[in-house]
Amino acid sequence: VTEDIGAIRNKLETNPNIASFTFAGSSPVGLHPIFATENWSWKGLPEGTHTSFYRLYVDSEYLKVFEIPLVKGRSFTHTETSSQNIVINEKLGSLLGFKDPVGEKIRRGEEVYEIIGVVKDFHFQDLSNEILPLVLMYSPSRNNLYLKIVPPVERTIDQIQKQLVQFTEQPLSLSFIEKGFNEQYKSERKMVSGIIAFTCLSILLACLGLVGLISYSTELKTKEIAIRKVLGSLSYQILILLN
Repeated sequence: VTEDIGAIRNKLETNPNIASFTFAGSSPVGLHPIFATENWSWKGLPEGTHTSFYRLYVDSEYLKVFEIPLVKGRSFTHTETSSQNIVINEKLGSLLGFKDPVGEKIRRGEEVYEIIGVVKDFHFQDLSNEILPLVLMYSPSRNNLYLKIVPPVERTIDQIQKQLVQFTEQPLSLSFIEKGFNEQYKSERKMVSGIIAFTCLSILLACLGLVGLISYSTELKTKEIAIRKVLGSLSYQILILLN
């Protein structure tokens, strides 16, 4: 969906079942290593230091749609005129070493970028991974469209498809962010299920072994139990002895 972003926006804004939408290079879930770029530099960085940041192209609605909190400065606006303005995450802010990164500049090659805002750190990869430095760059015409919709979901999706079909000859590919998020942890869920299954099996085998041991122990004490009963022991006293 790249032919006429302005017309697409106008179409989507007329749909009351769309709460908000954004055009971006990727969702903040499962950001692939291909989005990492190297050779960043800034004032105070020791010469020869290797740097690698994740880079994500977003528009002015991205933080709102994905509910990413802004902790310093500002986000991008509809009237953003400079593609050299960037927003960074807290991890990168601490790495740069500035007291306040807003207003500072960083470079990549010949390109110079000014930091206009800082967002709260969020996991854009598997939760088991450390949060890495991230740069959000302004680009209002990326070909991935992310929408936050309200029920009824199926009818709204059908409306969106009818609205967008005129802008592209390619079939629309739709998916839910939640599904992608769940796919990230499919292997972990399988591993947890396996651990639970083997744990239950181990407990069962332990219980069977314990029952066998109790039966054997009771059989060894058969004569003793008989003598105690003859001498007047009560049943609960014999149970206490066996326990």
